Amino acid sequence: MGAKIDRSVNNGGGPNIFKISGGICHRMGSLLPQEGNAPKFAELYVFHGGNEIDNRIQALNKEDRILGGLDKDIVNGLKLMLDEHNSLVKKFRIAKEILAENEFAEISIRIVAPGKDDGPQFNLPSTDELACLVVGELTLETPSRDIIIHGRGTHLQRISSLHPAYMALQYPLLFPFGERGFQLGVKYIAVDHEGSNKREKMTMQDFYCFCSHYKEGQHNPCLSCGLLSDQAVVDSRVCTDESRLHFILLCNDDLRAENLQGLVDAVGVGRIDGSSVGKKKILPSSFTGGRRYMIENFQDAVVIACVHGCPDLFTTFTCNPKWPEITEALSVEPGQRPHNRADITVRVYHMKLNEYLRDIRSGKAYGKVVTGNATCCLLSLWRFFFCLT
Repeated sequence: MGAKIDRSVNNGGGPNIFKISGGICHRMGSLLPQEGNAPKFAELYVFHGGNEIDNRIQALNKEDRILGGLDKDIVNGLKLMLDEHNSLVKKFRIAKEILAENEFAEISIRIVAPGKDDGPQFNLPSTDELACLVVGELTLETPSRDIIIHGRGTHLQRISSLHPAYMALQYPLLFPFGERGFQLGVKYIAVDHEGSNKREKMTMQDFYCFCSHYKEGQHNPCLSCGLLSDQAVVDSRVCTDESRLHFILLCNDDLRAENLQGLVDAVGVGRIDGSSVGKKKILPSSFTGGRRYMIENFQDAVVIACVHGCPDLFTTFTCNPKWPEITEALSVEPGQRPHNRADITVRVYHMKLNEYLRDIRSGKAYGKVVTGNATCCLLSLWRFFFCLT
């Protein structure tokens, strides 16, 4: 996982959180390390020199190591569990056995991406469902969407967030059976074609929201595994934004209106060369947090102030983890705290936020409202200003 992780936020006394800045990328190396290098990542499943348990502990980053050390029995138990149940790990172990017999064998592992007509996975994966072992060189017929892990290599390949093995490769403890993740083309069940929603296929956000939803009596890796679950949720959020940005990038050729293709901006910065105008990528105001989104909200606020005068009320709405709705929902699963169940706190927060806005706009809270604006600053913080009569 390639990301700039901010660990300083956990130096205080609050709950541990996973925070990154910038983007996230996942990269896959080779099956065997280069000579002189210690094994790490996927190489730990294949490299047979020395003690695998010690190699795994030594491969941890300094920031991830705990002061008391790790229990080798627990690490060994997790390894045996993955060897028995994880379909992806089984392929790595077979490659290890072949290399143990012949260290000069040419071996590659191909993690297969589903085709257009392949349905989603509802049962536990079989050994040959998601990955296959290739002995010898790969042929030209190998699909470009598949992940190819070569025996030895000097470079890392980037794994697409659209590949169904994306999450299973990064979080084997959360997905011990190597389950498929999100894939394109998954259709909704019982879609009303005559309704207002014409979409027939599931989006990435819909998929991850479904995975993060609480289901009674079922283990949910997105809610039950502490800081590792937080990392997986952040990862899925970044994947969703990446998918949206990629869609916007593909649709930029259709955004050829004069006010969007950069002419106004180019004149504003003093460009006189026409060849440089109209080629830059446009991030529309519909993308939350983008430059045009922030400018549009700012301009709306300025226009409101120009027409109706300075605001009479500036209010901030935050979340209280001790709200009775949150504590009552947490009592269903004893031992959990509000920061472990963001799905509950966020939903309750938005319900109370909408109720608060209705009270303001109806005039019950502060009197009759002429106009106003709301800006999202944080997940649990909204700021508003209103002009009253």
